[in-house]
Amino acid sequence: NFETFQDILTVGLLCTSLPILFYTEAMKYITSTELSIISVFEPVVTVIVGVIFLHEVIDINDVYGILLILSACFIIQFKGLPKFY
Repeated sequence: NFETFQDILTVGLLCTSLPILFYTEAMKYITSTELSIISVFEPVVTVIVGVIFLHEVIDINDVYGILLILSACFIIQFKGLPKFY
């Protein structure tokens, strides 16, 4: 089935290969801290690509997961990591 092959190719290229390529290239220009924060957004981008190109349907749990990831990124970015000592 061509549609299945197209879906697999889309996920393989857009959601796996390109992010790894960009991640590797970004190592030359930004710090490891900044890069780790950016890499946390990969699941969010994967969901967005799935909705746009593969016509996936997201439910409320997906929205909660995206909001949780984004809020954690903003907390770490602006307040820093909590100190437990």
